[in-house]
Amino acid sequence: MERLQSLYDQLIALIPEEDIDRYLACGCSAGAQYSAMDRRLLIVEKLPKIEDMPRESGCCCDSSHSSNSSHDACGCGHSHSNASPGDNSRAHPHSASAHKEHRPFGGAVNSTDFSGAIPKLCRHLLGISASQWPECIAKTYLYKVAPMAGKPSSALLAQQHDLCGQILSEEIRVFDPTHVLFLTGWSAVWDFDFPIYPLLKGETTEAVGRAENGAHILVSRYAIRDSEDKFVSDIVAAFEALYANEA
Repeated sequence: MERLQSLYDQLIALIPEEDIDRYLACGCSAGAQYSAMDRRLLIVEKLPKIEDMPRESGCCCDSSHSSNSSHDACGCGHSHSNASPGDNSRAHPHSASAHKEHRPFGGAVNSTDFSGAIPKLCRHLLGISASQWPECIAKTYLYKVAPMAGKPSSALLAQQHDLCGQILSEEIRVFDPTHVLFLTGWSAVWDFDFPIYPLLKGETTEAVGRAENGAHILVSRYAIRDSEDKFVSDIVAAFEALYANEA
């Protein structure tokens, strides 16, 4: 966890102090039941967005918190106590300057393209009710820093590219998922040093791979072109096929 926090600190340091209020910075977060799941699902979206930001006030590092309070690694640029991913982890998406605390994911999904698909996916893949999913998965982003408004520039993406690759590899090591789902499309991940390879274009699953911890990795296309039900069905079937091939 110390290495992961160090990488988050390096990421925050990329943002000029005078521009700190203009950016979001989000690291990996896990629901309270994540570590107890037989199937631990880590969802990777491309970029954080303003709708991920908390509404409640109070910094997760504020002095009003108990000194032995445990917080998940969150990429907020502050040092946290070294809580393990299973210690009732809570999500901490942050703006780069506000560092506010909130409930896991706030019940919302970053990408509106997948806002209906993720609860269905969790129900079928993890065997949980649709209302339980925020507490049962982990979530992170391919690129961790994005502007508060508008799209990130090519320069911003290039600046954080290599560091974000290191961070995501470390997040997988620390959070130890069994399933990793990139909702990014192959075009977003092909130039990262991840253990994945592409499949035929035009399919729901665009790439697959295997993490060092043994987790199966699946990269879906970036948008749902067919119905949500078909998208979910294709993802679940692809994961099941990967594990069936092990037998």
